[in-house]
Amino acid sequence: MNLNEFVEKADKADCKLSMCNTIVLHDGVFHADDVFAYCLVAYMSGKMPMLIRTRKEVPDHINPETTVVADVGNGRYDHHSETKVSKYNSHHVRAAVGLLWEKAREELKEKFDPVLLDKFDEEFIYPIEDTDNYGPRNYPNQLSGVISSFNVKPGTPAAVSDSQFMMVVNIASAIFSRQIMNLIDENIEIKEIRELKPDGQLLVVPDKGVNTPLAKRVHPGISMVVFKKDDGTYGLTSLNSDIWKIPQIELLPEEIKGDCLFVHRTGFFAVFGTMPSAIKVAKMLIDDANEKVGRM
Repeated sequence: MNLNEFVEKADKADCKLSMCNTIVLHDGVFHADDVFAYCLVAYMSGKMPMLIRTRKEVPDHINPETTVVADVGNGRYDHHSETKVSKYNSHHVRAAVGLLWEKAREELKEKFDPVLLDKFDEEFIYPIEDTDNYGPRNYPNQLSGVISSFNVKPGTPAAVSDSQFMMVVNIASAIFSRQIMNLIDENIEIKEIRELKPDGQLLVVPDKGVNTPLAKRVHPGISMVVFKKDDGTYGLTSLNSDIWKIPQIELLPEEIKGDCLFVHRTGFFAVFGTMPSAIKVAKMLIDDANEKVGRM
Protein backbone atom coordinates (compact mmCIF):
# COMPACT_ATOMS: atom_id res chain seq x y z
CA MET A 1 0.00 0.00 0.00
CA ASN A 2 1.20 3.52 -0.76
CA LEU A 3 2.61 5.14 2.41
CA ASN A 4 0.41 8.24 2.24
CA GLU A 5 -2.71 6.11 1.88
CA PHE A 6 -1.59 3.93 4.79
CA VAL A 7 -0.89 6.98 6.98
CA GLU A 8 -4.39 8.29 6.36
CA LYS A 9 -5.89 5.00 7.53
CA ALA A 10 -3.57 4.68 10.53
CA ASP A 11 -4.26 8.24 11.66
CA LYS A 12 -7.99 7.68 11.33
CA ALA A 13 -7.77 4.49 13.43
CA ASP A 14 -5.71 6.38 16.06
CA CYS A 15 -4.47 3.19 17.67
CA LYS A 16 -3.83 3.29 21.42
CA LEU A 17 -0.10 2.85 21.97
CA SER A 18 -0.80 0.02 24.40
CA MET A 19 -2.50 -1.86 21.55
CA CYS A 20 0.11 -1.08 18.89
CA ASN A 21 2.02 -4.02 17.39
CA THR A 22 3.73 -2.31 14.42
CA ILE A 23 5.55 0.98 13.91
CA VAL A 24 6.43 2.55 10.58
CA LEU A 25 9.43 4.90 10.49
CA HIS A 26 11.48 6.36 7.66
CA ASP A 27 14.37 4.41 6.18
CA GLY A 28 17.93 5.70 5.72
CA VAL A 29 19.70 7.83 8.31
CA PHE A 30 18.19 7.57 11.81
CA HIS A 31 18.37 9.85 14.81
CA ALA A 32 17.51 9.69 18.51
CA ASP A 33 14.04 11.00 17.65
CA ASP A 34 12.93 7.94 15.65
CA VAL A 35 14.94 5.49 17.77
CA PHE A 36 13.25 6.63 20.99
CA ALA A 37 9.90 6.78 19.19
CA TYR A 38 10.33 3.03 18.72
CA CYS A 39 11.37 2.59 22.38
CA LEU A 40 8.33 4.53 23.57
CA VAL A 41 5.91 2.42 21.55
CA ALA A 42 7.68 -0.72 22.81
CA TYR A 43 7.26 0.40 26.42
CA MET A 44 3.63 1.36 26.00
CA SER A 45 2.68 -1.85 24.16
CA GLY A 46 4.73 -4.11 26.42
CA LYS A 47 6.43 -5.76 23.43
CA MET A 48 8.92 -5.09 20.66
CA PRO A 49 6.68 -3.98 17.78
CA MET A 50 7.29 -5.01 14.21
CA LEU A 51 9.43 -2.38 12.49
CA ILE A 52 8.79 -1.15 8.95
CA ARG A 53 11.32 1.40 7.65
CA THR A 54 10.13 3.00 4.42
CA ARG A 55 9.31 6.26 2.63
CA LYS A 56 7.18 4.74 -0.13
CA GLU A 57 5.27 1.51 0.45
CA VAL A 58 3.89 -0.45 3.41
CA PRO A 59 3.34 -4.22 2.95
CA ASP A 60 -0.32 -5.04 2.28
CA HIS A 61 -0.57 -7.43 5.23
CA ILE A 62 0.20 -4.68 7.80
CA ASN A 63 -2.94 -3.59 9.63
CA PRO A 64 -3.21 0.23 9.93
CA GLU A 65 -5.58 -0.15 12.90
CA THR A 66 -2.76 -1.56 15.07
CA THR A 67 0.08 0.49 13.56
CA VAL A 68 1.67 3.83 14.39
CA VAL A 69 3.40 5.82 11.64
CA ALA A 70 5.94 8.30 13.01
CA ASP A 71 8.56 10.69 11.61
CA VAL A 72 7.44 10.02 8.04
CA GLY A 73 4.34 10.33 5.84
CA ASN A 74 3.10 13.80 6.92
CA GLY A 75 0.67 12.30 9.42
CA ARG A 76 -0.22 12.73 13.08
CA TYR A 77 3.26 11.86 14.37
CA ASP A 78 5.39 13.45 11.64
CA HIS A 79 6.90 16.88 12.30
CA HIS A 80 8.60 17.57 8.97
CA SER A 81 5.81 19.14 6.93
CA GLU A 82 4.45 21.58 9.53
CA THR A 83 5.43 23.02 12.89
CA LYS A 84 3.69 21.23 15.74
CA VAL A 85 3.96 22.71 19.21
CA SER A 86 3.51 20.99 22.55
CA LYS A 87 0.05 20.85 24.11
CA TYR A 88 1.72 21.62 27.41
CA ASN A 89 4.20 24.33 26.36
CA SER A 90 3.35 26.52 23.40
CA HIS A 91 6.99 27.63 23.12
CA HIS A 92 8.30 24.12 22.49
CA VAL A 93 8.29 22.60 18.99
CA ARG A 94 7.62 18.89 18.80
CA ALA A 95 9.43 16.12 16.95
CA ALA A 96 8.09 12.58 16.43
CA VAL A 97 9.00 11.21 19.87
CA GLY A 98 7.29 14.17 21.58
CA LEU A 99 4.13 13.81 19.52
CA LEU A 100 4.02 10.16 20.55
CA TRP A 101 4.80 11.11 24.16
CA GLU A 102 1.72 13.37 24.21
CA LYS A 103 -0.33 10.35 23.13
CA ALA A 104 1.37 8.23 25.81
CA ARG A 105 0.63 10.85 28.48
CA GLU A 106 -3.08 10.41 27.91
CA GLU A 107 -2.68 6.70 28.64
CA LEU A 108 -0.35 7.27 31.62
CA LYS A 109 -2.13 10.15 33.38
CA GLU A 110 -3.93 7.83 35.80
CA LYS A 111 -0.66 6.11 36.69
CA PHE A 112 1.76 9.00 37.18
CA ASP A 113 1.62 12.39 38.86
CA PRO A 114 1.29 15.16 36.21
CA VAL A 115 4.34 16.95 37.62
CA LEU A 116 6.42 13.86 36.82
CA LEU A 117 5.03 13.62 33.29
CA ASP A 118 6.05 17.26 32.77
CA LYS A 119 9.49 16.55 34.23
CA PHE A 120 10.07 13.53 31.97
CA ASP A 121 8.97 15.57 28.98
CA GLU A 122 11.19 18.56 29.73
CA GLU A 123 14.29 16.70 30.89
CA PHE A 124 14.34 13.68 28.57
CA ILE A 125 12.10 14.31 25.54
CA TYR A 126 12.79 18.02 24.92
CA PRO A 127 16.58 17.71 24.39
CA ILE A 128 16.09 14.92 21.83
CA GLU A 129 13.53 17.02 19.99
CA ASP A 130 15.61 20.20 20.04
CA THR A 131 18.60 18.43 18.52
CA ASP A 132 16.40 16.84 15.86
CA ASN A 133 14.57 20.04 15.01
CA TYR A 134 17.45 22.52 15.04
CA GLY A 135 20.57 20.41 14.56
CA PRO A 136 23.38 19.28 16.87
CA ARG A 137 25.41 22.44 16.36
CA ASN A 138 22.60 24.60 17.71
CA TYR A 139 21.39 22.13 20.33
CA PRO A 140 24.18 19.66 21.14
CA ASN A 141 22.97 16.61 23.02
CA GLN A 142 25.40 13.82 23.84
CA LEU A 143 22.73 11.11 23.84
CA SER A 144 21.54 12.10 20.36
CA GLY A 145 25.13 12.15 19.16
CA VAL A 146 25.78 8.62 20.39
CA ILE A 147 22.62 7.33 18.68
CA SER A 148 23.55 9.01 15.37
CA SER A 149 27.04 7.50 15.48
CA PHE A 150 25.53 4.08 14.70
CA ASN A 151 24.49 5.17 11.20
CA VAL A 152 26.18 3.49 8.23
CA LYS A 153 27.93 5.20 5.32
CA PRO A 154 25.89 6.37 2.30
CA GLY A 155 25.41 3.60 -0.22
CA THR A 156 25.33 0.83 2.37
CA PRO A 157 22.51 -1.69 1.74
CA ALA A 158 19.22 -0.86 3.51
CA ALA A 159 19.27 -4.18 5.37
CA VAL A 160 22.51 -3.17 7.07
CA SER A 161 21.04 0.21 8.10
CA ASP A 162 17.97 -1.57 9.49
CA SER A 163 20.24 -3.92 11.42
CA GLN A 164 22.13 -0.97 12.89
CA PHE A 165 18.84 0.65 13.83
CA MET A 166 17.76 -2.39 15.84
CA MET A 167 21.22 -2.64 17.40
CA VAL A 168 20.98 0.90 18.72
CA VAL A 169 17.35 0.29 19.77
CA ASN A 170 18.65 -2.35 22.19
CA ILE A 171 20.95 0.24 23.76
CA ALA A 172 18.34 2.99 23.74
CA SER A 173 15.72 0.67 25.25
CA ALA A 174 17.95 0.09 28.28
CA ILE A 175 18.32 3.87 28.70
CA PHE A 176 14.59 4.45 28.25
CA SER A 177 13.73 1.67 30.71
CA ARG A 178 16.03 3.24 33.31
CA GLN A 179 14.25 6.57 32.85
CA ILE A 180 10.88 4.89 33.33
CA MET A 181 12.14 3.12 36.47
CA ASN A 182 13.22 6.51 37.82
CA LEU A 183 9.76 7.82 37.02
CA ILE A 184 8.16 4.96 38.95
CA ASP A 185 10.41 5.61 41.97
CA GLU A 186 9.68 9.33 41.87
CA ASN A 187 5.97 8.62 41.69
CA ILE A 188 6.28 7.19 45.20
CA GLU A 189 8.50 10.06 46.39
CA ILE A 190 6.24 12.78 45.10
CA LYS A 191 3.28 11.56 47.16
CA GLU A 192 5.37 12.03 50.29
CA ILE A 193 6.70 15.41 49.11
CA ARG A 194 3.15 16.67 48.53
CA GLU A 195 2.37 15.94 52.19
CA LEU A 196 5.22 18.18 53.40
CA LYS A 197 4.28 21.73 54.38
CA PRO A 198 6.94 24.39 53.71
CA ASP A 199 7.62 27.10 56.29
CA GLY A 200 7.63 30.03 53.90
CA GLN A 201 10.65 29.51 51.62
CA LEU A 202 12.05 26.71 53.79
CA LEU A 203 11.20 23.02 53.47
CA VAL A 204 12.25 20.78 56.36
CA VAL A 205 12.30 16.99 56.03
CA PRO A 206 13.22 15.92 59.57
CA ASP A 207 13.53 12.16 59.21
CA LYS A 208 15.06 11.34 55.80
CA GLY A 209 16.59 12.58 52.58
CA VAL A 210 14.59 14.22 49.82
CA ASN A 211 14.75 14.68 46.06
CA THR A 212 15.31 18.45 46.13
CA PRO A 213 14.67 19.17 42.40
CA LEU A 214 11.41 17.26 42.69
CA ALA A 215 10.51 19.11 45.88
CA LYS A 216 11.07 22.40 44.03
CA ARG A 217 8.64 21.32 41.29
CA VAL A 218 5.97 20.45 43.86
CA HIS A 219 6.63 23.48 46.10
CA PRO A 220 7.93 26.15 43.68
CA GLY A 221 8.10 28.81 46.41
CA ILE A 222 10.87 27.11 48.39
CA SER A 223 14.48 28.28 48.25
CA MET A 224 16.16 26.16 50.97
CA VAL A 225 15.76 22.51 52.00
CA VAL A 226 16.89 20.90 55.27
CA PHE A 227 16.86 17.10 55.45
CA LYS A 228 18.25 14.21 57.48
CA LYS A 229 21.13 12.34 55.86
CA ASP A 230 21.69 8.58 56.13
CA ASP A 231 24.53 9.07 58.61
CA GLY A 232 22.31 11.03 61.03
CA THR A 233 23.67 14.48 60.15
CA TYR A 234 21.57 17.17 58.46
CA GLY A 235 21.98 18.52 54.97
CA LEU A 236 21.13 22.05 53.86
CA THR A 237 20.60 22.61 50.13
CA SER A 238 20.25 26.02 48.52
CA LEU A 239 18.13 25.85 45.37
CA ASN A 240 19.81 28.97 43.99
CA SER A 241 23.26 29.60 45.43
CA ASP A 242 23.54 32.86 43.48
CA ILE A 243 20.89 34.29 45.80
CA TRP A 244 21.05 32.05 48.86
CA LYS A 245 24.75 31.14 49.04
CA ILE A 246 25.72 29.24 52.18
CA PRO A 247 28.77 30.94 53.77
CA GLN A 248 31.97 29.03 54.37
CA ILE A 249 32.38 27.74 57.94
CA GLU A 250 34.62 30.60 59.09
CA LEU A 251 31.94 33.13 58.08
CA LEU A 252 29.11 31.48 59.99
CA PRO A 253 27.88 32.82 63.36
CA GLU A 254 30.09 31.68 66.25
CA GLU A 255 27.35 29.58 67.86
CA ILE A 256 26.96 27.53 64.66
CA LYS A 257 30.56 27.14 63.46
CA GLY A 258 31.26 24.17 65.70
CA ASP A 259 28.17 22.32 64.42
CA CYS A 260 28.94 22.86 60.73
CA LEU A 261 30.79 19.86 59.31
CA PHE A 262 31.08 20.87 55.65
CA VAL A 263 30.24 23.63 53.18
CA HIS A 264 30.64 23.11 49.46
CA ARG A 265 32.95 25.71 47.91
CA THR A 266 30.12 27.01 45.68
CA GLY A 267 27.82 27.45 48.68
CA PHE A 268 24.94 25.31 47.40
CA PHE A 269 25.22 22.59 50.07
CA ALA A 270 26.29 22.19 53.69
CA VAL A 271 26.22 19.55 56.42
CA PHE A 272 25.43 20.18 60.09
CA GLY A 273 25.51 17.97 63.14
CA THR A 274 22.04 19.01 64.28
CA MET A 275 18.83 20.07 62.59
CA PRO A 276 18.39 23.38 64.53
CA SER A 277 21.74 24.65 63.20
CA ALA A 278 20.79 23.84 59.62
CA ILE A 279 17.40 25.53 60.03
CA LYS A 280 18.95 28.61 61.65
CA VAL A 281 21.39 29.11 58.74
CA ALA A 282 18.62 28.54 56.19
CA LYS A 283 16.34 31.14 57.78
CA MET A 284 19.25 33.57 58.14
CA LEU A 285 19.98 33.35 54.40
CA ILE A 286 16.32 33.65 53.44
CA ASP A 287 15.86 36.71 55.65
CA ASP A 288 19.04 38.35 54.32
CA ALA A 289 18.02 37.80 50.71
CA ASN A 290 14.49 39.12 51.32
CA GLU A 291 15.89 42.16 53.09
CA LYS A 292 18.14 42.95 50.11
CA VAL A 293 15.17 42.63 47.76
CA GLY A 294 13.18 44.94 49.99
CA ARG A 295 15.90 47.62 49.75
CA MET A 296 15.96 47.50 45.93
